[in-house]
Amino acid sequence: MTTGVLGALGGKLAERWAAALALPGLLYVAVAVLASALGQHPWYPAPQARRRLAALAAGAAGHSPGAVLLAAFMALACAAGAAVTARGLGGLVERAWLIEGDPDATGPVARLTRRRRARYRTAAQAAHGAHLAAARAGRSAVADERQALIRRAERAYAVRNRISLCEPCHPTWMGDRLAAAQTRVHETYDLDLVSAWPRLWLVLPDSARSDLHRARAAFSTAAQLIAWAGGYAVLAVWWWPAAVIACLVGAAGWWRGRATAEVLALLVESVVDVHGAELARALGFECPQRLTREVGEQVTKSLRKDT
Repeated sequence: MTTGVLGALGGKLAERWAAALALPGLLYVAVAVLASALGQHPWYPAPQARRRLAALAAGAAGHSPGAVLLAAFMALACAAGAAVTARGLGGLVERAWLIEGDPDATGPVARLTRRRRARYRTAAQAAHGAHLAAARAGRSAVADERQALIRRAERAYAVRNRISLCEPCHPTWMGDRLAAAQTRVHETYDLDLVSAWPRLWLVLPDSARSDLHRARAAFSTAAQLIAWAGGYAVLAVWWWPAAVIACLVGAAGWWRGRATAEVLALLVESVVDVHGAELARALGFECPQRLTREVGEQVTKSLRKDT
């Protein structure tokens, strides 16, 4: 839903190119050159790299301005090509994170979705049982025992919420977190967020749009880190330390993906909480200061146009 509505992060073209293409791409090109020059044995770059650079500088190409410019141009071209490839693969990573799984189907996506759903239901049953135990104790239990039961129920709900805020329908936490925003909005306001989002976008102030732009761009950047990790993993065929780099970059991408998905989902819910009533009034419905379920249902019926 948000992927089709939110655009890329704005900014000056040169700054965007330097941040998104040049620096990560040049770093990848440098590691690729080391991998091709050093091989698996020895893997440490310092002595052999110095000898290679000294030999290159002492040669005829090292004293030719044209050769130096050509080498610089080739390095920048390779860096840009690697970065564009990583950006395209990052889009595929996003699709993989947000793909919806059918628990009744077969395949790895369905198996992961079933596994997450089973974990969620087990945790939800434990949380419900802890809540009932705390409720039954009520005022009949001593204060310390009652507080212990309440804390136990809170911990059980926290375990459930770490798996997902709603029953999982995706193989990844990121997909379920973003889907939970739509589910929670519908359960709270009877508002279909898919239908309402384009109209809601029109009534948002520039500050809210900018925050959503940044959150959306950060989520895409996290997915691109996973793509870069795959590129470094390929270089490990020639230079095994690249596998360490791949693991570190992949772990950073996964962690940032979870963090940015949380921020993006919170922002989506927040704009409905803050500007939902403004949307209803802009569409001609009478609405109090806060959007209600009755008004949300009317807005949904109007926007769906009987479909």
